[in-house]
Amino acid sequence: MIGNKIMGIVFVSLIIAQTLKVIIYFFKEKKLDFSKYLDTGSMPSSHSASVSSLATAVGISEGLDSVLFAVSMIFAIDATGVRRAVGKQRLS
Repeated sequence: MIGNKIMGIVFVSLIIAQTLKVIIYFFKEKKLDFSKYLDTGSMPSSHSASVSSLATAVGISEGLDSVLFAVSMIFAIDATGVRRAVGKQRLS
């Protein structure tokens, strides 16, 4: 992963999303809870952030007309669908 820039970008976006969860929780609840780093669900979605950054990085690196970009976009579209389904299920 050290030599793979795209994986590094995906990892950094995942860490940023999880860090934002800790920061948002701190400002809402006035408590610092580092267990939010391991929290699944809630916003911002680390899954959506990592898949979106993957699609963006592949598009920039390989070109928007590449097969790799097309596949990464399918993953990104699927990630938004998963996010929507989880949100609906949570409300019911």
